Amino acid sequence: MHAEEGGPILNAENRCLVVEADALLDPPPGYAWVTAQLTSLVQHSHYLNVQARTMLACLNATKTVTR
Repeated sequence: MHAEEGGPILNAENRCLVVEADALLDPPPGYAWVTAQLTSLVQHSHYLNVQARTMLACLNATKTVTR
């Protein structure tokens, strides 16, 4: 769960979900697989919104978790 920025959306939260799946699966309608392009886009201002940046941070954090 991630808190919204505040302001007019007081107490709002976003739920980010990271799902490990077989890369050969087709994404559900309305969804797309995330690629390495996000790593490049996050280095530039105004390309990704706050929610996308937070999700990318969560994805990067899962790389360091030992299973």
